[in-house]
Amino acid sequence: MSGKITTRLALFAAVAALAAVVVPATFALGSHESGGTTEGAPSYVFLEMGRNDRVTFQGQTQSITTRNNDCTVVTLGNPKLLELTAFGGVLGHTKDALGVQSPGDGSGEPCSRVDSGKSEAISVGLGSAMASYVMTAIDVDLELKGNAIVAVSYLHDGVPVASHTFDPTAASDDGPDSGDGDNYRYAHRPLNAGEPVYFDEVKFTPASGILSLEGGSDGTENGSLANNNFSQFEVIRGFDGEITCGDEEPIGAGGTTSGVVTMHSEDKGAGWLLDPNCDLKPYNAWTTDDSLAFVPELEGTTARYTIAVTVKDQEIVVEPDGTISSLIAVYDPAPALAFPDVSADLPLPACLDTPVLVEGAAYNAFWTQADVGLLPENASACWYEASVAPTGDGVGTETWGIYFEDDPGFGFK
Repeated sequence: MSGKITTRLALFAAVAALAAVVVPATFALGSHESGGTTEGAPSYVFLEMGRNDRVTFQGQTQSITTRNNDCTVVTLGNPKLLELTAFGGVLGHTKDALGVQSPGDGSGEPCSRVDSGKSEAISVGLGSAMASYVMTAIDVDLELKGNAIVAVSYLHDGVPVASHTFDPTAASDDGPDSGDGDNYRYAHRPLNAGEPVYFDEVKFTPASGILSLEGGSDGTENGSLANNNFSQFEVIRGFDGEITCGDEEPIGAGGTTSGVVTMHSEDKGAGWLLDPNCDLKPYNAWTTDDSLAFVPELEGTTARYTIAVTVKDQEIVVEPDGTISSLIAVYDPAPALAFPDVSADLPLPACLDTPVLVEGAAYNAFWTQADVGLLPENASACWYEASVAPTGDGVGTETWGIYFEDDPGFGFK
């Protein structure tokens, strides 16, 4: 293979060094249907306004910069624990309250209000630093005026998964029991047939009146999730599925980019194992028109994988000597975990041999040996199969067979 390396397609096979897990459960994630997993005890993200304007989570702090209290635009710092989005304007702030600053608001409290008369809304979503989490419940500090009734939408990957209406004047099992005239706590845990609904964003739209999102600055009562009066967001570690030795997991099946990951064997420190001795590993996976990611959690273990990747509608460049210079792969031995950020810039080497992929005695002997003999020196990934089939004028479908261990990222021209 020859030619200039240009990364057009990014594939992660990243391994996260993540905290220990304790409480497994099943839930709907990714497809918005059953099939994913959660692990770990719930924890809480706090939105605090008043003496401190900030977001906090397990010792991490995200700053909220407002400069002063007179109709300022809000800037959220790093790490990105929460993302606040304004609909109908930009995120505004006045007197420790967040809202939508829309054209014509001038100064003062209108900048921190979400006004039903202006078709405004505000949402709170998990930021990129919380990519491995989903929300399970909220308990937020809202200021409501004008007999406000709030339509609350719960979303995952932008898709609505639940909805709820908050009317502070109506009796409700999951709303607040009291307010001080215009400050209320809205607490809700969405369920579907008694089972948890998992989401990564919650959107507040006033059906009537106006609302502001606050974080305990006016002395509201403590929330039901934690012993403070901040706006509270319950989160739990979330994964798209689980994989173990012998499993094949499709990613983006039928799309422009797709792949099938196979986990072959696992080393927990006492030699390479096959089923039934392998652990069940949680993973996340994504596809877009030109990218694919597979991110397993392998804390305390190493595993061996192959992936069969199909990439449609890729440009074919043929040199005068017949060499296909567009069939190029690169990789990053240690990519960032924040998909799709990848800096793949090393040529992906050819494997030294071909893996045994058909189950049987030879398969078992191959995948349990101390060294499978596939990786060139100092490499953690290699390709054992690469081809391109023309499908149109100057374009074709690329297929790749790749072997990898641990956490490299891959790119294809």
